[in-house]
Amino acid sequence: MKQTSFEEQLALSVTQVLKTLDLPAKTLDSLNVVIGPPRIQAHGDLSLSVAMQLTKLLKQPPLKIAEAIALKLKDQLKKDKLDTFIQKIEVKPPGFINFVLSDAALTQTLSTVLKEKDAYGQQTIGHGTKVQVEFVSANPTGPLSVAHGRQAAVGDSLANILSFAGFEVTREYYLNDEGRQI
Repeated sequence: MKQTSFEEQLALSVTQVLKTLDLPAKTLDSLNVVIGPPRIQAHGDLSLSVAMQLTKLLKQPPLKIAEAIALKLKDQLKKDKLDTFIQKIEVKPPGFINFVLSDAALTQTLSTVLKEKDAYGQQTIGHGTKVQVEFVSANPTGPLSVAHGRQAAVGDSLANILSFAGFEVTREYYLNDEGRQI
């Protein structure tokens, strides 16, 4: 059974905090709660920019919104038993909430990697949607080039990634043998 990633758990905690801001339900559904690495590595391990999305709606500066979210988030993380994985929460202009992870977060991630092995990171976002990837257009009457090999590697890699993300992938190697030259 695939475990929920730490980022997904953290996003759920953030969503719980956002519910306390008395936002309209439609607004809460349309918010894009994305937690990922910050652009500047010195700012921490993970970053959240949702405060900037709320600026117009709340008619407040994003820095003030981020500080309010960060303050409530500390309590929510304790409630969700995620506080041991966060060493520090820091708000940076213009309204980013940055997280520095603790050693416990690293230990849990390594444990998950060892447990899930090759399935670590696998997603189901494709929901079995059928996808066909066509690649390597080689003309048998002309010489093969490095580009043909590159096309094969890129096409096969893309198909593997889509498959890992839950899509049902069909690979088709396109051979350009139509026409009078044959």
